[in-house]
Amino acid sequence: MIDYAGLFPPAKLEMEAAVAEFLDIMKSDSGFYVDRFVCPAGDIEALEDALTKHHVNIDNEDASEIAVIAPRLSSAEELKPRIKKLTQQLEEARLPLGTLEMALPGGGNAHAATKAVMKSDLPEFVGQVYLEFGWGSDFAESLHEAASASEDVGFKARTGGVTAEAFPGTEQLAEFIVVCAQLEAPFKFTAGLHEPLRYQDQNLGVMRHGFLNAMVGSTIAVAKDATKAEVRQVLEITDLGAVIVTDEFIQLGDFKVTKDDIDDFWGYFGGFGSCSVAEPVVGLQGLGLLD
Repeated sequence: MIDYAGLFPPAKLEMEAAVAEFLDIMKSDSGFYVDRFVCPAGDIEALEDALTKHHVNIDNEDASEIAVIAPRLSSAEELKPRIKKLTQQLEEARLPLGTLEMALPGGGNAHAATKAVMKSDLPEFVGQVYLEFGWGSDFAESLHEAASASEDVGFKARTGGVTAEAFPGTEQLAEFIVVCAQLEAPFKFTAGLHEPLRYQDQNLGVMRHGFLNAMVGSTIAVAKDATKAEVRQVLEITDLGAVIVTDEFIQLGDFKVTKDDIDDFWGYFGGFGSCSVAEPVVGLQGLGLLD
């Protein structure tokens, strides 16, 4: 469920340290939680060099996939040259590329921008393209516009960061989840999901989203056609007493999801980026949800 993002804040490790930590994680009992290594597009070659130094055969078809992060655009005019540069970078990559994740401008440009990306050669190099439109007042409209430009596009929600302003409210996150479910579009999350349940971050003075809240909320949206209000209710659960986990189902508050529901969810969900794998695992252990 986790894309390892050790290169990014707050960890912000150097490449050598991030690769060493990632390889240690993949050899540990926590390795099965981890999917891809998250890497900026401009650092793919440095990642390949670091892995080679650790005696990893990067040409092995079983090598871990990479989640490639494109540089953020400051204007729509940058898109065409950015696509050209990214195409060159991905074409030269030796590692298997799992996803390409791009933040694009919304504000009425979502359809044209999405069409430009998805009609380029970029989707040929990766398994899935995820686009991020930020949390502006028009973000839901941007998702619809993007989906109308390509039925293959996926979406990415930023669920936190290093400042309080980076955290969306439950209203926004619930709307993102429900819109993606209604569009039957692949989606993923990034940043801020360090603990299973929603909690107060005393340092930032903000409520952080829990990854269990977000995933169960997404499951009821995908598998049960839940409304935005229902998803929001799940996102706002903070009490461990409202959580029941068995071999057959997971229940948060009034909402129960079965194995079949979770299978439906995994058909659309691309995981969440985190600079720490230990924190989510320790969080589950601390709540008694994991041995």
